[in-house]
Amino acid sequence: MHAHAQEILIRAMKTEDLQRAVEIASSLATAPQWTADVYARAIGARAIGPDNLDNPVPRIALVVEADQRVMGFAVAKVLAPESELESFAVAEEMQGRGLGRELLSALFLLVKQADVLEMLLEVRESNQRAVSIYTQAGFVEIGSRRGYYRNPTENALIFRRQL
Repeated sequence: MHAHAQEILIRAMKTEDLQRAVEIASSLATAPQWTADVYARAIGARAIGPDNLDNPVPRIALVVEADQRVMGFAVAKVLAPESELESFAVAEEMQGRGLGRELLSALFLLVKQADVLEMLLEVRESNQRAVSIYTQAGFVEIGSRRGYYRNPTENALIFRRQL
């Protein structure tokens, strides 16, 4: 890990993180506005393995802590050989400090262990900050969906990253 001014920890999302995840997302206009119970389902679905084969959609949910406070999170659906980054956010005051990059790197390692070969995501066309993070993390734009987002209506760009 690089030297950071603050102590960074990436770990599995837990029940006590749900409110904070909702708080971070709701403070960002561009983040998916999930309710706490959607995140709760994501962490309930997190375990991937022989003991969890009946789970229709396994997910990996991670948080990044800076100085012992949750400052961002990522949730990915895992349907090997594909994975979809469903929700990803870093608190506004912590953006631009590499937390998102660290979070994505940790996520890539975990999904690879689950036999995932590529990760997909959708992002609002206007969300240039996210587009630049994803591009720097090795994602390539492969298409778009017209009028995919509502409030406001906007196209989604589809990105893929080989793992």
